[in-house]
Amino acid sequence: MKEQLKLLSKDLEHCDIVIILDACRCDYFRKYSKIDCECVISPASYTLGWLKVVSPLFQRYEFVAISSHPYINSKGDVLGHGYDARPYFKYIVDLWNFYYDKSIGTVHPVHVYNTFKKMFNMLKKFKMLIWFLQPHLPPATRSLYQYFKCDYNDIDIVKLIERGVLKDSDYVEMYIENLQLVLDYTYKILDYCRDRKEVVGKREINVLITSDHGEFLGEEIELNGKKVKVFSHPGNISHPILRTVPYALVSL
Repeated sequence: MKEQLKLLSKDLEHCDIVIILDACRCDYFRKYSKIDCECVISPASYTLGWLKVVSPLFQRYEFVAISSHPYINSKGDVLGHGYDARPYFKYIVDLWNFYYDKSIGTVHPVHVYNTFKKMFNMLKKFKMLIWFLQPHLPPATRSLYQYFKCDYNDIDIVKLIERGVLKDSDYVEMYIENLQLVLDYTYKILDYCRDRKEVVGKREINVLITSDHGEFLGEEIELNGKKVKVFSHPGNISHPILRTVPYALVSL
């Protein structure tokens, strides 16, 4: 498989928009998306590692960012992880700060799409990074916090599976729901660009759709000499499931 970083180094110069679907596996993208893609190897298995490697490319090509992820924000290294996005982007919209919904524990993709429409004219001057939090869990289509009657800071889906409160299949089902939801809004962005490209003075708009890393959905892997079932994307594990992501270039 090709390396995502090498492709980005070559393709970002010609892209107008980069859409990140957080924690999107290539095999699931191929199964549920109507967009053709190739599978590529991400330079990291978790978001922070990916950003530290890829961000200089966004700086090189003058991107603005519409971000539902708190790592990409206009306030600096507020989480204390040693990453400050501000030098890499001309402008950052902190969707995570404005639209984080405590009832579902995430930013619903509708806010990403609506903000994109408001900022569409910036494509006259800059390229645009659009970061969706989905298909990364928690699910944006249901409120686990209300269901379990707990504070949004207390919910841990992996621990609920370990305790038998949720089944393995529940995790996969929620992941697919999130993927289908975010794909619907990705299609809306593509349609909007196709219908309005003349507004920003372009004969065509080139969009790249990819992800920062993949996601374990209950697969068994060998870890420290033992077979273990893994969910999510533990930062201490580098595995093909976490490193294989979709890469789709669309010209509109």
